[in-house]
Amino acid sequence: MKRPRAPWLGFTLVEVLVAVTILSLALLAFLSAIVASGRSAAKGDYYILAARAAGDRLAAVRAGGYAALSDGATEYTVSGLPGGRMRVTVGPLDGSAAYTDIRQVDVRVTWDSPTPGEPALAGEVRASTLAARPR
Repeated sequence: MKRPRAPWLGFTLVEVLVAVTILSLALLAFLSAIVASGRSAAKGDYYILAARAAGDRLAAVRAGGYAALSDGATEYTVSGLPGGRMRVTVGPLDGSAAYTDIRQVDVRVTWDSPTPGEPALAGEVRASTLAARPR
C-alpha cells in the first residue's frame, strides 16, 4: 500500500531567506550586546583602580596628619590606567579662610580612553576628606 504524498516537502526559498535574515539580525544584536558588556567591564575595572588609588592617597594623608599638610596641588601618575593622572589639592575648607584649623583634601583621578575611537572609556573619580588641627 502506497502512502499518500504530502503536497509539499521542505521549505521554500523565500521561507529560508526570511529565517536566515531573522537569525542574522538576532545574532547581530547578541554580538553588539557582548561588545557593550565588554566595554562596561573595562570601564568598571578602570573605576575600581581609580577609586583604589584615590582611597590610598586619602589614607596616606590621614596617616600623615594635619601637620604634614601644605596648601597647594600635587600631580601624580597612576599606573594601570591609560593616561592615568591624580591631582591632590590641599586648601582651606571650601576655599574659605574662615576655618583656619580645618584643611580640605580633594583627590581627582582621571584617565583617557585606551583606544582613540572610544571616548566613553575615559573617566574620572573624585574623593575628599577633611583634616583638623589637633587641640
